[in-house]
Amino acid sequence: MLAVRGLGLVALNGSLRWWVLADGIRRYRVFLLDPDSAAARLRAGGVGEAAASSTGGIRLVVERLMQAAQRPDCDLAVYL
Repeated sequence: MLAVRGLGLVALNGSLRWWVLADGIRRYRVFLLDPDSAAARLRAGGVGEAAASSTGGIRLVVERLMQAAQRPDCDLAVYL
């Protein structure tokens, strides 16, 4: 899975992440922008969003993914 921020895919309840995990698909590789990178700040400005909001969203996604990675049936790697 490749996402800039990933909020629509993985951070919200009822999102793709929840039903995919529920169906037993177990291997994930997720690529996100590093929230501390210049690219993340540039992307935020490019879509008219405050950098703090955008990078906070990325951090939220990473936190939620790490929660999902605790499942014994989930092989998850997150790359920033």
